[in-house]
Amino acid sequence: MNPATEDDARDPSSRSGYKPLLLLGAVAVVMTAVQAALLRSTSIWMADFGVYDAAGRAVRNGVPLYDLVVESSAFGDMEYTYPPFAALLFTPMSILAQGLSQVLWVFVCVVALSLVCWITLGWCGIADRSRRLRWSAVGTIAGSLLVPVLASTTLGQINMVLLALLLLDAAGVVPQRWRGVATGVAAGIKLWPLLFLVYNLCIGRRADAARGLAAFVATLAVGFVALPTDSRTYWFDGVFLQANRVADLADVQNQSLPGLLARASQTFATSHWWLLVSAVAGVAGLIGAAAVHRRGNDLVATIVVGYTALLVSPVTWPHHFVWIVPTLIWLCCASWRCVSRVARVLTIATAVWFYVPLFVVAVPTEWTAEGRSFAISEQVVLAATGYLVVTVVALVSLPVWLPTLAPSSEDDLTR
Repeated sequence: MNPATEDDARDPSSRSGYKPLLLLGAVAVVMTAVQAALLRSTSIWMADFGVYDAAGRAVRNGVPLYDLVVESSAFGDMEYTYPPFAALLFTPMSILAQGLSQVLWVFVCVVALSLVCWITLGWCGIADRSRRLRWSAVGTIAGSLLVPVLASTTLGQINMVLLALLLLDAAGVVPQRWRGVATGVAAGIKLWPLLFLVYNLCIGRRADAARGLAAFVATLAVGFVALPTDSRTYWFDGVFLQANRVADLADVQNQSLPGLLARASQTFATSHWWLLVSAVAGVAGLIGAAAVHRRGNDLVATIVVGYTALLVSPVTWPHHFVWIVPTLIWLCCASWRCVSRVARVLTIATAVWFYVPLFVVAVPTEWTAEGRSFAISEQVVLAATGYLVVTVVALVSLPVWLPTLAPSSEDDLTR
């Protein structure tokens, strides 16, 4: 099912003024102000954005990107791990005062969240422009409080922006001649979106895959022209394969399949066996996504690919699970239409699971497991460890219960 983007132009509600759009803009501004005010004092505030900002400054000052070490009060020394192209994108923002650039980036992430809600709601069958904007505002507020989204925003991560780029392509929001380009650009910023190019090939969207590959190659070319030394270091010296550069694969926070196996085996943690395991899991996930696509649900197929990427990535932090936003929107729309009590219980349980760790923070104690004392922040991480389990269960079970949870039509949602 494709979103009814063509209907917007003919929809009378689309000409009813700018009030719904102003509402969405106001929500984005308010949520930005609230998060900046309440979270600015936390130890993890803009920790990852600090690396992006430092990379932009390094580009302007001619400092080698992959020698860069940024000190963080929350995570210690942090290195730049993305392709050179990503550093180029952050160079203009690095000119601004740090406080201003941080707030601006929070606003960008909130706007990206709103865009994700808008696209997903249209994909679920809500064609009326005003109604979709209102529900997007609600989704922005509710989505901002989900643990992965809140953590991503607080850290100043790029996850929500990448998700918005991928959905723009996958939902067919952009004109046909441009589909695939946003995915290629996203892969130029962070490599895991390359899985979506493979998915496009698997389902016969060869033109989209070709445009995405061309866009990705273009990001490489820009990187080599602007930062030739850094590009050679990243691609030819194998920096892009150094999974442990980000963190130890066995880190308790790592929610990926390689992370799980690394915690079980130290040998696995210090080798490149994760590549083989990830390849096998990736193929399985793509087969499942293609099966869902053949059943006519492109949205769920896209979500499956997104979770597969999280599963096979060498390092997947809890804040990478921003895919929960389109997942919950689809579940809410589908369970509204579906009379099955199981569907509604599943929706509520999934939402609660991604909200609960917020309340774990309030527990002012430490607890000990396997001879180790876990601080409050680590308790939150451990509470979120089930994200990996949820991902695996969802990937396995989606093709089974999908037929009972077809996307809702607008009539179903508004009656």
